[in-house]
Amino acid sequence: MAAVTTSAERSLNKLAIVGVLIVTIIFLAPIYWIASTAFKPRNLATTIPPTVVFQPEISPFVKLFTKRSQLRTAPTPEQYAAAPWWERLVFDGGEKVVRSGRGDVQWSGYPNRFMNSLIVAITSTILAVGMGTFTAYGFSRFKIKGEQDLLFFILSTRMLPPVVVAIPMFLMYRAVGLNDTHWGLIILYTAFNLSFSVWLMKGFMDEIPKEYEEAALVDGYTRMEAFFK
Repeated sequence: MAAVTTSAERSLNKLAIVGVLIVTIIFLAPIYWIASTAFKPRNLATTIPPTVVFQPEISPFVKLFTKRSQLRTAPTPEQYAAAPWWERLVFDGGEKVVRSGRGDVQWSGYPNRFMNSLIVAITSTILAVGMGTFTAYGFSRFKIKGEQDLLFFILSTRMLPPVVVAIPMFLMYRAVGLNDTHWGLIILYTAFNLSFSVWLMKGFMDEIPKEYEEAALVDGYTRMEAFFK
């Protein structure tokens, strides 16, 4: 009987492993598809069904970081041999790298644009989480009249389609000089994400027993010190 049970358990374990592998493949397939698209030639990037096996290329990354123009005349064998490997990839694609009068490579503005996105994303996230945490703490620890109505009002700002406020925000930003600035985007993203941050952090605050905080206050901590502890 024990042998039968052991055999059944082994079969169940094998089925569980197969199930986990299938679920893992399903979850990793979109990630693989997105990552592999970066290494695909242009004619394979949008094929349906997607191409799974292909010859990866680095030329898309070279094109991402350089400025290029159409190649009207083919480079001489000497020019091709003297060019660095990444520039030869551009030559193979029928293009040439744009250079200044001194022969310096003209790089694209992608690194600057990526850095702008990074600055806006990190700063707005820190502000939204920070202000949302303090707001959620107030809702969680103090009795506020009309608390549920206020929380619903805060959450209802997420229901507003961004396109509705696009023109008014543009006009206001242009009037105060925030148009096309880092702080303009940071304020906008912080305002739209603050409501979600408040609701998320309130649920987290409610899970922390108030007794911990009360014990800290008895020990002489201020409300702010107890909050950070």
